[in-house]
Amino acid sequence: MSILSLNAYREQVQSGKDLPKVYHVFSLIDKTPGVSLNYLRVVSQYPHQTLTSAISRLMDAGMVYQSDAGDFYPVPAGYEARYRQNRRQDRFRKWINLGRREGFFDDWMKEELVRGFWNS
Repeated sequence: MSILSLNAYREQVQSGKDLPKVYHVFSLIDKTPGVSLNYLRVVSQYPHQTLTSAISRLMDAGMVYQSDAGDFYPVPAGYEARYRQNRRQDRFRKWINLGRREGFFDDWMKEELVRGFWNS
């Protein structure tokens, strides 16, 4: 991410301008469970990157999940922590697999990272 992008993101977070978009996307998903990304794009009229960023934040917070078919649903009340943990583990697994494929980790580091992940 460029310095300009980072500064713009910081300004959005500090000013609170970014949050209404996240809330708006959540309300669309909550009111119409099973919506597609294309539907959200048309209804919200947000740029693709803005929309996917909002969805990613909602998924990180455990408030929204994506089905195997690609549709978005609100997480049932009381299950947010489980979805948040699953999301964190999935992202970590992808990071580990990328490191293995690209050769970023030596064998010792791979074993320590994986052992630490499963023990956490």
